[in-house]
Amino acid sequence: MRRFRAGTRDSGLGLFHPSYRLLIALLLPLVAAVNLVGCGGKSSSDEQGAGRAAVRLLNWKDFTDLDLLREFEEETGIEVELIEYETSQEMISRVQSRPDLCDLMVVDANLIPLLRELRVIEPLALEELPGLDDIKPGIRRFPLSDFQGVLGVPYLWGTTGLAVNKNLFKAEGVSWNDLWRKDLAGKVALLDDTREAMMAILMSCGFSANTRNPAELRAAEEKAVRLKENGVRLGETFENIRGVMEGELSLAEAYGGDVAVLAGEREDIAYVLPREGYNVWLDCFVLNSESLGRREAYALMRFFLRPEVSARSAMAFHYGTPFKRADAIVRESDGFRPSLFPEDGQLQEGEPFVELGMTNREYERIFQLLQ
Repeated sequence: MRRFRAGTRDSGLGLFHPSYRLLIALLLPLVAAVNLVGCGGKSSSDEQGAGRAAVRLLNWKDFTDLDLLREFEEETGIEVELIEYETSQEMISRVQSRPDLCDLMVVDANLIPLLRELRVIEPLALEELPGLDDIKPGIRRFPLSDFQGVLGVPYLWGTTGLAVNKNLFKAEGVSWNDLWRKDLAGKVALLDDTREAMMAILMSCGFSANTRNPAELRAAEEKAVRLKENGVRLGETFENIRGVMEGELSLAEAYGGDVAVLAGEREDIAYVLPREGYNVWLDCFVLNSESLGRREAYALMRFFLRPEVSARSAMAFHYGTPFKRADAIVRESDGFRPSLFPEDGQLQEGEPFVELGMTNREYERIFQLLQ
């Protein structure tokens, strides 16, 4: 099993504002085939039609501990069909084009309001989900509910910062503004993701990663042009990390858990949260409103709510567990290294992405200047 997720995280909500729905429907390719990984060969509908319990889980690529799914199957007799996606655009396109694709989804928490508006997900029955009262206080910053009730069960959380090659650059006091240093020209990289790249630029100016202020966006545009002139590269998280590990890059934007998994044993590679700020994100389980297996979906959510299971997921991917009891298990585990896991203070201090609406056009336009 690969214990890391390939591809970039697309955490931004702005592209999926209702104003862009028709554009998305027209431009995004529809995925005709379902990518099945282990855990059963028949489709969930076939299994249920034959009277056999099954649940279809849609999750980020390489972001599921397959050993845990096998244990769930052995314990419950419920077969799991794992369907994977690489970007939020792909996920939304697939569930809109085929509403009954899955029963349960793992999505970025900041997409929950949009998925609810699109009627893709539905409120959860809290009596079926013991353990939600153990959520860490910082997790409540994310849009896990609306006026009709709770919509998401937290899965894992993490941060976006900089991977640093300590042989080429000091890891102390790292700033987003270091990306503009002339002595690092051609040796810096951002994530090939509008919101993540814009976060770095905006925070380098001292602005919020969610600003809609026209004057601040003009300042960000000027800095984007200068960063392009400094030879910035754009890549997905593992591409950036490998560039840092191989000495091709001095600094590169990446996701913390991915740095820990890929370069955790390298003392000359560090993951740093720049002093101006950083993005903090949360992935959640949500229930598909067209689910054919609600009973099985709730069983799988209850399984991942167990402290020992949540702790194992966090250990597998070097991200944070959203639950207090699970966090205690992680920190008491053999081989736990604090430097490889996010601290709760980062959860409180980081800035989550929020919906941008029409301002997303400006973010996209400025991001294109980096190409």
